[in-house]
Amino acid sequence: MDLRLLLPARGETSGFSRSNYEVLFSVFMVALAYFYRRDSLMAYPDILFLFMSLLAANFVFNRIFSERSRVSLWLVDAMLATNLFIISAIISKSGGHLSYFWVLYLLPIFTAALSGRAFEAASTTLLCVLSLGALSAGAVRHDTAQRFAFFVKSSVFVFSVLVIFRTVLARRRLEAEVSFKRFQVEKLIEAASASESKAASESSAAEVGRRTAGLLHDIGNMISIIMLTSE
Repeated sequence: MDLRLLLPARGETSGFSRSNYEVLFSVFMVALAYFYRRDSLMAYPDILFLFMSLLAANFVFNRIFSERSRVSLWLVDAMLATNLFIISAIISKSGGHLSYFWVLYLLPIFTAALSGRAFEAASTTLLCVLSLGALSAGAVRHDTAQRFAFFVKSSVFVFSVLVIFRTVLARRRLEAEVSFKRFQVEKLIEAASASESKAASESSAAEVGRRTAGLLHDIGNMISIIMLTSE
């Protein structure tokens, strides 16, 4: 049975980023964990297994995304949930509120922002803040410095998702505008061809030249607009 039939429709997202930033970031963190393997906060070898799981999961999801022009939001949610679960386990195994791997939460936050969906971006950021809060609950309750640290980390999450999300929306607006301008140019070219044919049959050579020059001028203006918008 197709599981998609059992799930409510949530739509798809197009133009989803299929870069390997998640894999590269995970590789960097694996190397960092190895160099700090003698740290008393690290639970070896559990943390290495978790990092390898994170690396494998992101590699699999990237392969799936690379084969599709449109990505189901359920698949995006599955990737986000998987990352959140593994990252929370990594932080738990590396000192909890003292772990410097809290930056890994930026992985699902960036992924959600790149989907271009406000719900995914907001809910993922909220879940990251809540997960970090749960891991830091004891320290935050009794230590003012830890409360401040939690506030700073949460602010980094919120600032990051806002910047990435606004960038994605701006890019999509520009892509839509360029597509619209391209459509207008195509229409102008069609009109020019039709007008030239009509002028050739009804007007003198001088009239044909005048009309053609006017249409070419309009087309040139439109192409200039497209070039400026693309830049």
